[in-house]
Amino acid sequence: MNDPATPRPVGEPGDSRVRRAEVAASWCLRIGTISSLVLVISGVVVTLGRHPEWLLDPEAFKTLVAQDADFPHSFSEAIDGVLAFRGRAIIQLGILCLIMTPVLRVVVSAIAFARANDRIFAGLAIAVLVLLGAAFAAGGLH
Repeated sequence: MNDPATPRPVGEPGDSRVRRAEVAASWCLRIGTISSLVLVISGVVVTLGRHPEWLLDPEAFKTLVAQDADFPHSFSEAIDGVLAFRGRAIIQLGILCLIMTPVLRVVVSAIAFARANDRIFAGLAIAVLVLLGAAFAAGGLH
């Protein structure tokens, strides 16, 4: 029989530290996803507000989706575009936010595992972060 006064080992589902980590990770995912959605929708509204012809004229719309369309190609260009209130840059920032959301979740998990003294899972989370960083670096994200 389980005695409620008996402390549970760290890492069991009833552990308050594990529960707080799960809640923090879920909030990271929620906030990241909602932020991304708001940014992408805002970018679409700004883009179509500045270029209403893209909504009505299929030939004009082709300039938006063309392979050589004027989208930011670096993080600094995206930030400059957002500061200049360019819709395409706002959309790209929303997509970047969506990409970074699970990365932030891994960071939160690594911290939670480290605080719970779960070295194996903390190490695995850090290994995932290293692999993600290597993939971003190899992909030319700058």
